[in-house]
Amino acid sequence: MTNEVPVVGLSAEYHIAIGVITVNGAIMDQLVDTAIWMVMKLPPERGITITKLIANTSRKIKFLRDLVEPMLENDQLKADFHDVFSKLKSAQANRSKIVHAKWLFKHDDLSVHIEVPASDETQPAVEAMPLSQLQRYMTETVTAHTALEEFFLRVEIKQGTTGEHSWPPRFEGRQFREK
Repeated sequence: MTNEVPVVGLSAEYHIAIGVITVNGAIMDQLVDTAIWMVMKLPPERGITITKLIANTSRKIKFLRDLVEPMLENDQLKADFHDVFSKLKSAQANRSKIVHAKWLFKHDDLSVHIEVPASDETQPAVEAMPLSQLQRYMTETVTAHTALEEFFLRVEIKQGTTGEHSWPPRFEGRQFREK
């Protein structure tokens, strides 16, 4: 759009929301990596070798889905994990959009817009980014990684599929329950 100029200063509320999205996106990335290692029964020093080979978090989320779904014993658990997968996928796409965007002011009304580059998660576009939308993305990112944590805290994975890892990795450990 020709009537847009680069942002030279956003309000503190924008900075806070972008920071929360970025930090919680990083937590989500780490939890996805750790979940992959756990499901594959790999210690972190070996698991990181695998997850580093996967180019981005979007692909890691799909890889985690492909690993976990065959281990789930009933349709309800599969549906629950699909819900977690959908939240992760959406949060990752929106995190990527925010983190990699070019921030712009629309000249005529000084509304904030972002120019989104093309990626695995996004299509190129210029779109309005009101603070309320940014705050929804912020909540979505927190909800996604919390859903992943909660799923693995309560799920029963088939015996012999969990290895010796504890979950969640950054809290006092709880073992996956085995049947």
